Amino acid sequence: MRIGLNLLHIMPEIGGGWNYISRLVSALGVKENGNYYVCFVTSKSAALVPDKPNFECVIVKINPLSRFQRIFYENTILQISAMVHRLELMHWFAQTQPFINTVPGVVSFYDLLVYDKPLSFDKIKRFYMRTMMSNAVKNASLLLPMSKSTAMALRSILNVDEKRMSVIPAIVSPAFQPINKSESNDFRLKYNLPNLFWLYVANFYPHKNHLRLLQAYNELKLDGIDPWPLVLRGDSRESLNDVMAAIKHMSLEKDIIFLQRIDEVKMPC
Repeated sequence: MRIGLNLLHIMPEIGGGWNYISRLVSALGVKENGNYYVCFVTSKSAALVPDKPNFECVIVKINPLSRFQRIFYENTILQISAMVHRLELMHWFAQTQPFINTVPGVVSFYDLLVYDKPLSFDKIKRFYMRTMMSNAVKNASLLLPMSKSTAMALRSILNVDEKRMSVIPAIVSPAFQPINKSESNDFRLKYNLPNLFWLYVANFYPHKNHLRLLQAYNELKLDGIDPWPLVLRGDSRESLNDVMAAIKHMSLEKDIIFLQRIDEVKMPC
């Protein structure tokens, strides 16, 4: 089967989404399955395409930071490209697909925050996301939620039949293997990490609930429990100032460690 992968919206800045999609695409190239993949990428996402004979990289010269450029391209030129490349299926990774498609589509879903926490989105984005997600739910050949909880949300909120969904969980890289103790010790020393700690990886968005996590941590301390240090790894976003204020208010400065972004090859450490 000739399958298109629309990777135009993918860039490292999206965080967990980048990891999920990159490992999924990489996994497609691990084992020969008879499929041929045409990957539509920008300069930001070209690195995701495996160097395999059954993968073709089509670089699209749009600004990946411009949502308008991408959406316009997806609804026009990409539809023509799908026919030119004789695609039989297109995989859409951004929870949406256009209203009119020249080939059948499958759509990945990660969450339904625009329904669960609508006030986290401005009115225009909220209207667009709800409209396009509803369209994808109605017209995609198959929906691919990343977890059972996302599948349950699709069923309860958008009334999606379970037969139209297939869960694709996050793929763990083969690089995650036990490492020697000296390498681990060197890593902990470099980043000032203790032997035991809690790690929370999430950018500082309000819906990631850092504030409630800090409150729970502080309650343990007030109850006389001595919890392990809490290591936070995330990029600066809307709620970082609130998180810093809460740490100061609860006098948790000595208990919280902020971990900087580290190279992919060092993740097993």
